Amino acid sequence: MGTVECGEQWARLTNELWVGVQAWRAQHPRATLYEIEAEVEARMGAARSRLLEAAALAGPVGELGEAEERPTCPECGATM
Repeated sequence: MGTVECGEQWARLTNELWVGVQAWRAQHPRATLYEIEAEVEARMGAARSRLLEAAALAGPVGELGEAEERPTCPECGATM
């Protein structure tokens, strides 16, 4: 997928997020800031996952040779 197509896809996604949050706010006019934040975070989580996937797939893909050191997980230290 080209840069223009990706830009258009992300523009649609951000618009969908904004429209969705607006609709949610209309249904919850007395929502607290905490509730609004939780709703936005829940909706952004899905978009964040899609952006992470797109960024990972857009980067150079290389094969690690047998002699090359494998990266490790910063959380648990396991070899990736």
